[in-house]
Amino acid sequence: MNVLSTVVSTPNDRQAVIDMGWKAVGLEYEMLGWGGMPKALSEGITYVPGGDEHGILKCEKSSQRPSVGDKMRFIPAHGDTTLNLYGHFYGTRGDEVEVVCPITRR
Repeated sequence: MNVLSTVVSTPNDRQAVIDMGWKAVGLEYEMLGWGGMPKALSEGITYVPGGDEHGILKCEKSSQRPSVGDKMRFIPAHGDTTLNLYGHFYGTRGDEVEVVCPITRR
């Protein structure tokens, strides 16, 4: 399971701000070795909470920093609590949406 987020700001050459905060993804304890935070699918990028509405991406190298408008995928540290935040689950293959499933009884 992944959560798709968008870069909304790039305050410096090794940071970016995304529209995925605590209200968009479930956090967890250190069980998975990611510090309980979502794991970026892009190499060299670490997610840090930025509050309810935003997350901060810390990049090892300035060349890894995404640009405003870029889409980023993350593996949530806790799937159950993340899934419960949404009304639909989108099944994709590559960049194509193949199925949309409603999330009921949440």
